[in-house]
Amino acid sequence: NLDKIRAIMKAWLASPIFERKDPKKPLHLDEVENRLKTTYENIVKDGKEIERLIDGTKEKVSGTGDSWEKYQQFVEELVLEGIVEKIKQSIHYLLQNTRGQSGEFAPLLEAKVELLPPPDGLTFTPRMEMDQSNSL
Repeated sequence: NLDKIRAIMKAWLASPIFERKDPKKPLHLDEVENRLKTTYENIVKDGKEIERLIDGTKEKVSGTGDSWEKYQQFVEELVLEGIVEKIKQSIHYLLQNTRGQSGEFAPLLEAKVELLPPPDGLTFTPRMEMDQSNSL
């Protein structure tokens, strides 16, 4: 079952969390939200499969005692390592796409600033407030 768990986690590394469809265009907020939601849902689904595999192992070896605790801890650390690798991969992608030579990449994200008459003043599209939906 460890091989199956490793295969599940290897699939997580098929692509970073955020990835442009077209490298010449910036990410769209809908794309970012959809990728984040899809990644989360896949990891939750895979987590349930990993739990099922662990339960199957427990039934086969009548898992109890200290050795079973060590096995569970080992699998937990393995899964945590897989999640960390996914995060590292995604951060590396973001760094690659923000540190390119001039003209090598299109902007990763795009925001528009408008100066409007009072009371609005400066308006950002997409919004910049953290507590707003569809905000950058």
